[in-house]
Amino acid sequence: MSTSSRNKLLKVLVYRVLSMLVAVAVSWAYLGSFAKSAGLTLILTALMTAAHYAYEAAWERWCSHL
Repeated sequence: MSTSSRNKLLKVLVYRVLSMLVAVAVSWAYLGSFAKSAGLTLILTALMTAAHYAYEAAWERWCSHL
């Protein structure tokens, strides 16, 4: 894995950790259950992390032609 790819992955993971903390807090306040909010947040975080990484990679590919 190149340095650029590692930096991109690290950037995505750090952002996901921050967004996960916000999501847990908001869903806990809404659902009233830490266990439910943590489970929902973990599922959504995994899906959104994969989507974000794929988007970043596709964006780089598309923008390199401009």
